Amino acid sequence: PLSIIAFKEKRLYNDTITLKKTKWSYSAVPKGVKYHTIKRGDYLYALSEQYGISVSKICELNGIRRNTVLKVGKKLRISS
Repeated sequence: PLSIIAFKEKRLYNDTITLKKTKWSYSAVPKGVKYHTIKRGDYLYALSEQYGISVSKICELNGIRRNTVLKVGKKLRISS
């Protein structure tokens, strides 16, 4: 909810909300969020260089660690 509602100002950040299907439900995707679909040979450092974002930030956005094995076909959130 914090990414779609400004509680202190009592307003929505956007007029429309995009939903992304997850394994068990749906989640809101903030406007302008970018994803990268993992391909064979991808690794976090190369993705951080490609998108100009730190490895730490990629890990934070996706709830993973630096030593997480990336699985082909999985989508990683690249921007907030």
